[in-house]
Amino acid sequence: MLSRRAGRIAAVLMVGASATGCVRPASGQIVVPNIVGVDRDTAVATVTSVGLRYQVVVVRPAVQRCPIRPGTVVGQNPSGGTPALPWTVVTITSYSPEAGGAVSGPACVPPP
Repeated sequence: MLSRRAGRIAAVLMVGASATGCVRPASGQIVVPNIVGVDRDTAVATVTSVGLRYQVVVVRPAVQRCPIRPGTVVGQNPSGGTPALPWTVVTITSYSPEAGGAVSGPACVPPP
């Protein structure tokens, strides 16, 4: 009896493990691309090419631990690999040593 139960638990764990490795969006959804580490222009082109909207936030980090080129994407929301609807706004956080807090992009366009 105990070995049967352990076998069932192992089967459930294996199914759960295989399901986490692949994101399958629901019908009509898009998988958000991972754009962290690329330049801002490439990130904007990538996001719009899959049918998502964007908003760019330019930040000036208080502490810079390693050299980052200006215009590099240092964060995004929602994260890469997340299923989203086509009118979802991806917030692209970009680094710039000169300016901080600037926001741009077509984020205010209402969904279709």
